[in-house]
Amino acid sequence: ERFASLGDNLAILTNNYASVRDRTGKTLFTCDVQMNSPALDVGKDKAVAYDVGGSSLVVFDAKEQCLSLSLDDNLAFISASLNDSDYLAVTAQKSGEKGCVSVYDSNMNLVFEFNSSQRYVVNARVTDDDDYLVAETLGQSDGSYISEMAVYKLKSEEQFSSFTVNGGMVIDLGPIGSQTAALADDRLTVASPQTGQTQAEYSFETEYLRGYSLDGDGFAALLLNRYRAGSVARVATVGADGKEIASADAADEVLDISAGGKYVAVLYADKLEIYTKYMEEYASTEDTGSAKYVCMRSDGSAWLVGSGSAK
Repeated sequence: ERFASLGDNLAILTNNYASVRDRTGKTLFTCDVQMNSPALDVGKDKAVAYDVGGSSLVVFDAKEQCLSLSLDDNLAFISASLNDSDYLAVTAQKSGEKGCVSVYDSNMNLVFEFNSSQRYVVNARVTDDDDYLVAETLGQSDGSYISEMAVYKLKSEEQFSSFTVNGGMVIDLGPIGSQTAALADDRLTVASPQTGQTQAEYSFETEYLRGYSLDGDGFAALLLNRYRAGSVARVATVGADGKEIASADAADEVLDISAGGKYVAVLYADKLEIYTKYMEEYASTEDTGSAKYVCMRSDGSAWLVGSGSAK
């Protein structure tokens, strides 16, 4: 199951259905899906649900289904993302190519598409100003994979620039202020799509990434273990300048973390702690029930989700 805060509501995705529910538990929207590896991403008012390695994708809001895509000939979707104004970037396999990316505007009209014949494409995102597409492509250097970010200007439909992320494959892309954050397993790289230049790097090579959220307002939240095994960890927030804003030691094993607005939620087995981005305690509760997931909201409240229930 996958969960995400969608405006005032909660978006839910399982192998069999996608739905939106409000704070009272009322179902605002639901549709049937068939997905083996469901993935969910949200923008301003819309959510995208897709089957990683599968052939189905659907975009919906709290009222209706907005877009449905499917692939033929044993092709598969690789990733999909929505930016803060609901521009959709879909990365998929394509016959005769090493990948393709399609961009849809907030009305779900196709506005841009490119095929990659030289390098595999594994992820993409439209910047929040709706001007650029940042696509993660894989190449090799000295026998190791490297992630090169190809930047396209949507209006010109030509590659504008590129920048390389050192240290390995990128796990995820997201906004960090007006910049783009590219998260690998040993560093967070901050780059400017407008210039195609890397602005800063935050390295955590001596620690192990155990969780993260790129949904904070101008910052990323990272859960970093000091050792490969065990629960000796800390939560660090990193700004658009690539510098650590603050960090706090985790009190116990962390089940989930989530950032939203100016806040970071840290869920333990027996309590929920909400911090500001400066890792100052904002609120806490021990009334977590059987919650396994937390979805931080920009207003300082959070969804707690467990087996078959949310509050």
